[in-house]
Amino acid sequence: MSSGAHQRYMVISSSEDIDLELINDKVLCNEKLVMPVKPDLSEILTADNKPISSYVSPFANLDEDGEAETRETMRQAMARYSTASTKAYAVLDSHSAEDHTTCYVSSFEYQNRTKEDEDEEEEEEEDEDNTSSVNIRCELNHVVSLLEELEAAADSTAARVLRNEAAAVGGIWNAEKVQLLRDQPSKLRSVKKWKPSPAWDEDCVMEGRDKTAHPYIPVFRTADISLETIRTFVKEASSKANKDEDGEEEDEVQPAVAFITALKVPFFGRPAIEPPAKMPALASELLGLSAGEVDMVVRSAFPKPKFENVKLHYNAFIIMDEHTEATQSVILATNNEFGGELQLVRCVFAAALESVLGIQETGLCMDLMANEAPTANSAAIMQSSD
Repeated sequence: MSSGAHQRYMVISSSEDIDLELINDKVLCNEKLVMPVKPDLSEILTADNKPISSYVSPFANLDEDGEAETRETMRQAMARYSTASTKAYAVLDSHSAEDHTTCYVSSFEYQNRTKEDEDEEEEEEEDEDNTSSVNIRCELNHVVSLLEELEAAADSTAARVLRNEAAAVGGIWNAEKVQLLRDQPSKLRSVKKWKPSPAWDEDCVMEGRDKTAHPYIPVFRTADISLETIRTFVKEASSKANKDEDGEEEDEVQPAVAFITALKVPFFGRPAIEPPAKMPALASELLGLSAGEVDMVVRSAFPKPKFENVKLHYNAFIIMDEHTEATQSVILATNNEFGGELQLVRCVFAAALESVLGIQETGLCMDLMANEAPTANSAAIMQSSD
């Protein structure tokens, strides 16, 4: 049993619309969950207070700056509260008020530091905040399991792995679904074949193409996807990505997705600039692959000079999986942050291509997008699972 099993975990409300039934039946029913009455945690509600007849959250209706301030307030207060976790807490937000089944967990992530960084920090002010949060959407019935995993996590990478798992199981972390994901045997044939290409790097540049062109964003189907869904995806994703800031159609060469049809050159038929009239061929080898296995293919096959005629992005790709049909969402993936770490976020069709291109072209990081996605402020994330 992890040390987190003996911890209490804070649950705060950022919405005034959280009803008492949810608090009594989903939070205070568990002895490991407590709710603050005061922002400094000097007064809290526990299972012993159930049922409560009124509650006013000290953290309700936070704006963006308020969230950062609350995170710091929580970090400092939790450090003083002897039996509370100092690694993570849960948030009931406007989505929680609507669905009564989910929340998001905010984990403090200490930045990866070298010995030189630590030496420099000794000379800096002691009150400098060296943390940032990792947010994960979670089912309320499984929030203690997620909090305990974060409590036992050895380093900051573990929090991002848990966030990736949420994206992979439909956008919302569920302990049972995640365990099935972890137990899934590898389905990638000839794993040794898919070693990273020496040409792979964190800066995908396609030489020899018009500078206004984009590398095609590869789309992997790891489940059977209907033609209707494929057409809807291409129509919605391309329509938004191909417009400028004023909503006008771009005159330059447009970005496009390419459906991977085989695990051999050329890997795809033609880019899907328009919704396809016929079903693109499906490589049976892709069915059931995990996001990590897809990433192995991307790093191995798409960088030049291994296959000179391949014009596919090798730092970003999209996955249509077993949750795509029901949720009308896809997984966005990048592999060029944190020293090549795989980053995942589940996204609705319309925002998919635009979001991937925005990350690659503007320098915005996938980590930031994946962190904002589980919160009530995000318009891109798929907030309900199938």
